[in-house]
Amino acid sequence: MEIFLNFFKLFLIACIIFYGIIFIFLKYHQEKLIYFPSKNIEHSPLDFNLEYWNVDLNTNDGNKLSGWFIPERDSSKVIIFCHGNAGNISHYIEKAVFFKSMGYSTLLYDYRGYGNSTGKSDNKNIYTDFDIIMEYVTKNLNIKPQNIVVWGWSLGGIPAIYAGSAYNLKGIVLESTFTSIKDTASKLYPTLYFISSWIIKDYNNIYYAQNLKSPVLSIHSPDDDIIPFELGRKLFEKIKTKKSFLTISGSHNEGFYISKNIIKDKFKIFFE
Repeated sequence: MEIFLNFFKLFLIACIIFYGIIFIFLKYHQEKLIYFPSKNIEHSPLDFNLEYWNVDLNTNDGNKLSGWFIPERDSSKVIIFCHGNAGNISHYIEKAVFFKSMGYSTLLYDYRGYGNSTGKSDNKNIYTDFDIIMEYVTKNLNIKPQNIVVWGWSLGGIPAIYAGSAYNLKGIVLESTFTSIKDTASKLYPTLYFISSWIIKDYNNIYYAQNLKSPVLSIHSPDDDIIPFELGRKLFEKIKTKKSFLTISGSHNEGFYISKNIIKDKFKIFFE
């Protein structure tokens, strides 16, 4: 009996230490579990026979946002693409090829810490930095908000949803995105969620979704292995503006490429 009690005490102490470390890490280093930036620019639009120019914009706190503008000739329509939590814009050039085939110019930009952008991303500047991007497109490129679509993939749904609530856009596309970090954590890490949920610094996706001004096309696959399909549906149900939901096939990273023909058809029907 004494051996059992000693073992139980050691087990309890180990659990306290384990969850204590998790608590401290989540409280002070949550961004390291959300953002996985890459600084290495592996490709340029020229590798895909796309003309472009560099976009470098200054933030209010002395950092730089870097991106590429890829024009579609004789088009006044632009898609601002907000990418996922890993890599950088050089991994998403095929999106610009796809947008160009639909008659849209493209602005790809990197969050802080990604590619040639400086600083570190967090749950505040991901919103304020989008305002800087929007100002560049409307003022420097002279594109009206009514001709702008913001396309958010995965984590990119965060600035995209914000954009749709802050500006009167042509529309937004939410591809494989989620309701909240907390909801996603509860699905992916249920054994840790009960102790960490109340200290997670979350994003206001539900709040912004309920206040959207722009039409919304949601895209998600039941086969998504990273962002559960049910979270995409739950977010969609909170949207009160004009909306449409497209169910595709394929995993989180492959769904777009497997289903891009039906995505293209749906996009044209919904927005054009």
